[in-house]
Amino acid sequence: MATAVETALCDRLGSPDGRIEVRRPRGLWIVEAIHGQGGSGLLVDARTVHAGASDDGAPGGSIEAPVEARAQLLDEGARLLDAVAEFERGLAQLAGARARALAGFARCRPASWDRQPGEQGAASAASRAARAAALTAVSEWAADEVAARLRLSGSSASGLLAESVELVEQLPGTLAALEAGDISWAQARALTELLRPVAADKKAAVEARVLPRAGRQTVAQLRECTRRAIARIDADAALRRLETAIRGRKVTRQAGEDGMAVLTA
Repeated sequence: MATAVETALCDRLGSPDGRIEVRRPRGLWIVEAIHGQGGSGLLVDARTVHAGASDDGAPGGSIEAPVEARAQLLDEGARLLDAVAEFERGLAQLAGARARALAGFARCRPASWDRQPGEQGAASAASRAARAAALTAVSEWAADEVAARLRLSGSSASGLLAESVELVEQLPGTLAALEAGDISWAQARALTELLRPVAADKKAAVEARVLPRAGRQTVAQLRECTRRAIARIDADAALRRLETAIRGRKVTRQAGEDGMAVLTA
């Protein structure tokens, strides 16, 4: 037999035959009024209903009030989440503009300004070999300028500068998607990394295959999709990537917190 509260809920839902189903998971009442073969549902906070009930169990408060309040919260949350999505789109567009600006800065710092091999004070062969390929035509001091101006570590500044040059000079499709806000900076970085060993005349083909769906994918999904595309379009890229990894093998030590350190191999 339905309780007084359930009867009132049934009346609110407009069930003609008075048949309802009530489930109470974790303090919520999910009330379903049965209308022939179909049904309608209402999510009600049981604590709110009890607060408005009289001692004999008859509901004395309004059920619409908590439902309307919940609907308002849902709408407000959706509006704020839409705003966050627009903020992320704007951040991506700014990242694209930053990449163009940094690539332009790199062109203003040619490697011809550096001391050449054999001259006193010139960079060592090991130092030159360790530099990113995208920065071979850029002064060795350019990354230091970026680090000082943007308050970055030397390695972070060098990586940001190299990625920016690669995007502008080698991956126009990826840069265009970033500037449009269709992909994030994290996605653009992933594509830059994965396309690095791909032959120059095949990069555009990989971009054309993966970019149309990139805006609907996570970074991990995009990476997997890109790997498959590279395997189809430039099978030798995986071998070149392996060779690069072997040449770059090293062990590094970084100071950690509380007297600890981190070893990376």
